[in-house]
Amino acid sequence: MTFKQVVAELDATEKFGTNPSLDTIREICNRLNNPQNDYPTIHIVGTNGKTSTARIISSILTHLGYKTGCYISPHIFSYIERFAIDNEFISENDFVSYYEKIKKIANELENSPGSKKVTHFEILTSMAFLYFSERKCDYVVLEAGMGGRWDATNLADSKVVVLTNVTKEHTKYLGDTVCKIAIEKAEVIKDKAYVVTGSSNKDVLKVLNKKCEEKMARLFRINKDFFIKNCQRENNYRVVDVEGIYNYFSEIRINQISKYQCENAAMAVAATELFIGKENIKPELLKNTLIPVDFRGRLEKVWENPTIILDGSHNPGAIKKLVFEIKENFQYEKLHLIFAVLSDKDAKKMLQIIWSITDNLIITESKSFRRYPYEKLYILAKKIKKEMKGGPPKIFKRKTISNSIDLAKKFSKENDLICICGSFTNIPLARNALNI
Repeated sequence: MTFKQVVAELDATEKFGTNPSLDTIREICNRLNNPQNDYPTIHIVGTNGKTSTARIISSILTHLGYKTGCYISPHIFSYIERFAIDNEFISENDFVSYYEKIKKIANELENSPGSKKVTHFEILTSMAFLYFSERKCDYVVLEAGMGGRWDATNLADSKVVVLTNVTKEHTKYLGDTVCKIAIEKAEVIKDKAYVVTGSSNKDVLKVLNKKCEEKMARLFRINKDFFIKNCQRENNYRVVDVEGIYNYFSEIRINQISKYQCENAAMAVAATELFIGKENIKPELLKNTLIPVDFRGRLEKVWENPTIILDGSHNPGAIKKLVFEIKENFQYEKLHLIFAVLSDKDAKKMLQIIWSITDNLIITESKSFRRYPYEKLYILAKKIKKEMKGGPPKIFKRKTISNSIDLAKKFSKENDLICICGSFTNIPLARNALNI
């Protein structure tokens, strides 16, 4: 098979949705001799910040000399982004090879009596487990896809769990309250594990404390057990000091300007300390070290005069942080917002959050089969404007992100800001439109 053919097949499996069971992924891995047990893992769950935290941990472990695998989702440009070893993506040829190995087993299972279709995420996760095993990784960082309890990554027996935060998302599958969602995510906590969280939500902490008590696990909280002591912007970087579980780490450099990456870095440092032990991580090894992480699509500045930023924020919690970061990091005359979202997201609340700082709102859509049709989204935006009793922003609609960018540029002066947000599926379309 070619890589293009594999991509087409994988894209087609997305329609099978999720499988609320670990039986299928367990059977696949049994037939592979359980590669997920061949290396210690750190498991990352939460609503926002999972990918960034996973990649920071992976980069730190690589910097310390360990061969480190990192599995994330979703990808922005290509499936190969989901599998990395020491910050290097898997090659397209290797991706095809591992897909063919798993597809053979998936076909056997699907042809068995009473079996279900193997899902998109089960295929990818079993590929990752096998790839990291055969490449002899010392450690692996796993990002959960959705939830935790039935997430395919939960087959791994992780020594350390990071729960970044919990807000309402995927309510159809995880529950309609933060508490219910936290319960689902906390199911990844294994016996005697270490748990690191950036959440301060009382309901979330109550769930975590209860689960840790059940599992004889230990909970470590930001601003209680580890702390951000400094988070300064220097040009296109953030320099962060972290008072960790065991040590004080000064002047860690992150190649991103957003302040929330300091929180992710603090969780990453605490998790790494707990994972490899106090004696194996010396503070001086990270001082003045640039942690190179692929932050594309996360407050990513891609254009000057006017400034254009791309951000994959796709739920109310992420949009709230985006608003803060725009105010924190950019000086501008007017904000022209290009907004496209997927149909299962809380588009209304997302727009309400960013409404007050927007001068011109351009409604559009991505090419995802899950997209929120731009005509319907435009009607929703008009209703919000009515509820807000008029005033800014002015609302426009365009069928494509490319046409939306053209319109925003027509509106913009050199000192204006154009922000494209609402979904990671917007990012490659925007970059292509800008010839990046």
